[in-house]
Amino acid sequence: MNAAADGPLLRIDTLTKTFGGFVALENINVEIRKGERFGLIGPNGSGKTTLVNCISGALRPNKGAVLFGGEDITQLPPNLRKRKPEKNEVRFGARALLFRMSGVDLTQLEGISETTALVILSELGIDLSAFAHEKNFVSWLGLCPQHRGSGGKIFKRGTRRGANRVARALRMAAQGCHHAHNALGAFYRRIQGRSGGAKAVVATARKIAERVYRMLKHGQEYVRQSEQAYEQAYQLRLVKSLAKRAATLGYKLVPENITT
Repeated sequence: MNAAADGPLLRIDTLTKTFGGFVALENINVEIRKGERFGLIGPNGSGKTTLVNCISGALRPNKGAVLFGGEDITQLPPNLRKRKPEKNEVRFGARALLFRMSGVDLTQLEGISETTALVILSELGIDLSAFAHEKNFVSWLGLCPQHRGSGGKIFKRGTRRGANRVARALRMAAQGCHHAHNALGAFYRRIQGRSGGAKAVVATARKIAERVYRMLKHGQEYVRQSEQAYEQAYQLRLVKSLAKRAATLGYKLVPENITT
């Protein structure tokens, strides 16, 4: 986002923010040019923090606009407003344009960069009506098992071969989750420890593909799950599974009492 040579770098136009019947900000107008320093001074409750939160994206104003470099960022999520570009990342503000086109922010997904989101939307578009279910979508991508067998026996396991650019981009995004401290990172490492790195990449890419489908098809807002929350949910599922298996054998699973 580059500001015009003769325009302000940051412009706040008639910004208004209310909380119920309380007016925190009303018709705020500010222009800050590159190199200028701007300070907010006022007593407690004057709206300083609210203004900063509206600029950063933590809060959405009821009226008005926030423009950065001549671009309206009022409705953009916080992570789209400022992010250090990577070495091979596009530099023409594709993230904001893709958000306006699709109405969702794919870069909120773990492993999805601006460049990856550009590949996905340029290949898929925003209409996924051709895929009735997310299972059809991941099958088209070749990210689901395609077992071959005869007589009820499987003699070859693998995924469907193909040169799908979206699938390749999702596999690369999945590789970026290897050391990530989030839910997909924990999922990647769990599958890697059990089945190896190659299967972990495919399984994690499928997880990302399902999230992409839900966001584009249903407009769902994605909320990242922490690594700790994922591990707790996984442990809960594991305990339920063990209790069910014990019950089928006539046993009851009882937690161990630890005494000190």
